[in-house]
Amino acid sequence: MLRTAIRLMVTTGLRVGEVCKLSLEDVSLDGSTLHVHGKGSRERIVYVTDSEVQRDLKEIASDRRKRDDAVSTLFTNSRGTAMRPQSIRSKLQNCGAEIGLARRITPHMLRHTAATLLIETGVDIRFVQRLLGHSSIATTEIYTHVSNEALRVTLQKADILGVLMQQSVSSRQMEQAR
Repeated sequence: MLRTAIRLMVTTGLRVGEVCKLSLEDVSLDGSTLHVHGKGSRERIVYVTDSEVQRDLKEIASDRRKRDDAVSTLFTNSRGTAMRPQSIRSKLQNCGAEIGLARRITPHMLRHTAATLLIETGVDIRFVQRLLGHSSIATTEIYTHVSNEALRVTLQKADILGVLMQQSVSSRQMEQAR
């Protein structure tokens, strides 16, 4: 379940608290949509587009629905109680340490990564704002700073002026050769 929770955070940008609050009723039968209860009592629909995560959500929800227990949260711990944000934070940190990462990995880093990659691949910032559940576009704009660095590096590699100069020299050489 932890693996699915982490993959869900990476693919959707959900907050760790939102993941822990997901109930069985919040997951569509096919695992493709989630009804998320966000910060400030805001609710939103989040689409799960990764087929493996969809399959895992469908499987977890189906298994949990078959059990007739009082806990309705989607993600539970080994004791059968609702998974808590601190537990996910701790396990994520341990996973990072086990594979030798020097930097501490946090759930918010997964959210940041999801948002940044979406923006860098050209997803409109308003869609990212809606996905993340931000009430203000200004909050979402934080993620564009990393994208601006990617833009700077890409433009530097493109060397537009250098290409134009090279084309100009080539054109002159062809005219002189005639």
